[in-house]
Amino acid sequence: MTRDVRFQSLNTKDDYASAVTGLGLTYSTSATLGVNEWSYDEKLRAFKINKDNTVTGYISFDLGYLEVGDMIEVSAEIMHVSGTNRGTIAIDRFDGGSVGSGSKSTYSIQATADSGFQLTELPFVAAKEGYYRATVGLWASMMGQVWIRNPRVRVNSIVKGNDSNVRKGMFRKLTTEGKFIRRPEFGGDPCTITVNNSTDIVITWDRPMKGLRPIALVSNEFYVTGNKYTPMVSYSQLGSVVVRFYPINNDTPLKVSDIPNETHFSLYCEN
Repeated sequence: MTRDVRFQSLNTKDDYASAVTGLGLTYSTSATLGVNEWSYDEKLRAFKINKDNTVTGYISFDLGYLEVGDMIEVSAEIMHVSGTNRGTIAIDRFDGGSVGSGSKSTYSIQATADSGFQLTELPFVAAKEGYYRATVGLWASMMGQVWIRNPRVRVNSIVKGNDSNVRKGMFRKLTTEGKFIRRPEFGGDPCTITVNNSTDIVITWDRPMKGLRPIALVSNEFYVTGNKYTPMVSYSQLGSVVVRFYPINNDTPLKVSDIPNETHFSLYCEN
């Protein structure tokens, strides 16, 4: 058995500025923060936040899809300044394929020190597969002012066999049956091919990928009737991807039944 190790952290002002985008917080250079403001101290290399219960006040790490037995280690130095909450580290698991999708389970630990930076750690072993994220800071319902320094996440994923962060295949529409198959004589990964809405070729990998959503590339390998159609890829998820064929200079996808037999395309997904 081998392991895939992924590490994420925040350290600079720009790191934190990206992390709080969309939370409703305003950056301030003042030594005394107003409500729902944040600042950054270059000497301490630390992020400071002051919030009420109307906005979210945590930074988050998207951990992607994890399986049973995968290990998450979250840590941060947190210093309480004022307010009723001292800062929380949490791990959220979602049943769906992304953050916010499906039901959510949360596991958390709170900082306890009244003064000074306290190293707060939350080790966790996934007991269920799902989509995970880690957060550090103050939840929406929490009020207070805290410093956060060196937030970081380490994920140790179990890799079974020769599993990787790549899924690929060469596909062909059979003349005899009029349906697409993955050509087994080419390199590729086991999958199921179905048709949805008459135009969508849905490729579902037997083994979903781990981590973040993959980039997906598709190429038009060969057309028996000439280069009249362009394959395009959509909705790349950890477990599936959609391919459609479009006539040249036309934004209406072709029905799968109208795609010429012996049409080929190759697909490559990586995260």
